Amino acid sequence: MLKIAFSLFLIILLSGCWSSKEIETQSLYIGMALDGEWGDKTEEAMNHRGGNYQKKNTITSTIQLVAMESSSTSSAPSSLGEGPKKPYRNVVISGDSIIEIIREASLQLDKPIIGHHLKVIVIGRKLAESVGVDQLVDFYLRDNDIRMSSIVFVSKGKASDVIQSGASGDIPSIHLEGISNNQFRTIKILPAQTLARLNGHLQAGENFLLQNAIAANGEMKLSGAGVFDGTTRTLKGFLNEDEVGSLIWLNGLGKGGVLKIYHPQSGKAMTYEIKSMRSKIKSSLSSDGRVVFEVRIQSCGRWIEDWKDATHPQGGIDREEAEKLFSEAVKEGVEQLLDKLQNTLKIDGAGLGERLRIQHPVVWGRLKPDWNNEFSQATIRIEVETKIEDYGTKNASR
Repeated sequence: MLKIAFSLFLIILLSGCWSSKEIETQSLYIGMALDGEWGDKTEEAMNHRGGNYQKKNTITSTIQLVAMESSSTSSAPSSLGEGPKKPYRNVVISGDSIIEIIREASLQLDKPIIGHHLKVIVIGRKLAESVGVDQLVDFYLRDNDIRMSSIVFVSKGKASDVIQSGASGDIPSIHLEGISNNQFRTIKILPAQTLARLNGHLQAGENFLLQNAIAANGEMKLSGAGVFDGTTRTLKGFLNEDEVGSLIWLNGLGKGGVLKIYHPQSGKAMTYEIKSMRSKIKSSLSSDGRVVFEVRIQSCGRWIEDWKDATHPQGGIDREEAEKLFSEAVKEGVEQLLDKLQNTLKIDGAGLGERLRIQHPVVWGRLKPDWNNEFSQATIRIEVETKIEDYGTKNASR
């Protein structure tokens, strides 16, 4: 009897979930672009035919869906000679509520949308400057279907352009997520700003950065970052690629990459490959009550490339002199970054306030309400040491 009962129990376990839904009956959306511009031709045409509903056109959302056909079917040319089908579909809907926009898609699609596999959210510049990010991601943070590992980007152009570009045959949202994983190859990519990390910044009222994704001629690229005010949660300005690299140096977050400088005499390129970096930041108060940060950056790496003049093989520079030049270049870049943050954007986009909070919590509690202004007046001293450990496989006689 016991064996029969056990057998029946196993049969019940193997029967599967009674409430399961086959993936073929769902529409998986893996990317979402949010823009402030409105004017999709298809949606306009539908509205003229009575397809409008009560809303304000605050947001234009481009929803990227995965085509359910197999990759072989998607990439195969059609019998009508129309070329290969795209492995994705974009649906554009405008409105003032993210959840309503997603449900509105049910009026166009024969399969309901689910967001279990959402990879990226891209926010266009115009929208990011006028609407708080906390409002734009509120639905995603509340919805149990959405993974907190989804990555949030900003775009200096239209967000919809980003998820319409990418290599032929690729799904743009997956391609964008893949690019963000290349941090070990370059110092121009920030650690991924996932929904989980972003929610932490929003809850704490901290300034934060979103990687900037741009597109042109059907291709996409990560280029710099947007700086957001932790109080208003709106975009205040952008850092370029080199400034993001300097930010990585400042905080010692680099996992790899290169540093290029130019020979002081010949003007030829000299390149340092980063093997490791670390940064130590100490905070204190000066006699006049201003915040002082002492930053010490250290790195080890290879002198990996040198476009020296063939008539002067050594180029007049030995290892010690090269280390000094590389160190000076890092210091100059970090100082230029801080000058922009302190005097142009007037916002702590470097996370130095967090160092002050950890090291001097009482002082931080007093300065936090007006921290961006205090940061703009802070004294920041930079010290950099780079060490060349080798020259790759080349036997250089330096």
